[in-house]
Amino acid sequence: MQDSIDRLCESRLLLIDTDLGRLDVLREVQPLGPAETLATVEMELIEGRRFQVLSLDQLIEVKSFVGRPKDRIVEMELRTIRDGRS
Repeated sequence: MQDSIDRLCESRLLLIDTDLGRLDVLREVQPLGPAETLATVEMELIEGRRFQVLSLDQLIEVKSFVGRPKDRIVEMELRTIRDGRS
């Protein structure tokens, strides 16, 4: 884990493969800004370790901003998930 943290400090993006899928670790998230300024939610992701992650609404905003076809699909899926929670 420390090796991953060290690599993140040297780059803007770190991709980690987990049993649940790929985890993208970012220092900055456009259009939201630097990671340390984000209002995130805490989730348990790996072996009882808790991490700060983007909220569902923030992730939707990011996918909308990026705008690639694959991100538009994910954006629609995330909106469906969010709307189903209401």
